[in-house]
Amino acid sequence: MGKEVKGDENETYISNFEFIGMFRLLQNNNDFYRQFAPEDSTFKAGNFIDLGGRVVYDYKQFSLEAEVIYRINSTESAVELIQQNSSKYLVHINYNIKDNIVVSNYIGKQFDQAMLTNGDLISGLSLNFGFGDMKVSDLAKK
Repeated sequence: MGKEVKGDENETYISNFEFIGMFRLLQNNNDFYRQFAPEDSTFKAGNFIDLGGRVVYDYKQFSLEAEVIYRINSTESAVELIQQNSSKYLVHINYNIKDNIVVSNYIGKQFDQAMLTNGDLISGLSLNFGFGDMKVSDLAKK
């Protein structure tokens, strides 16, 4: 990693980072699928393997998050075997206006769909309000 730099409150900038790795296996049940779509006997749902990671940077009232997920897709049909690997990525920015008010913005790309080719943009802006009298400090042991 890099050189640790001291902040205003004797806090290192490297300690503000959090890294998370992810592995997920999704296996579809074709018998279950055919109960709800019996007319489509040509489609056979495949398996998905997701590999990904996420990094979060927190500093005072600001946080920046970035995540990437790579999906290995194997879906079969009577016509062909569809092997369409895809990826999803997202950048998320948060700012704590107060302890219970957070404004968030995110933008990114959704997984490619096997049958659809138009549009895979993810975007949003939100203002989140927290209600109640419990604070994070109330959860800590005294």
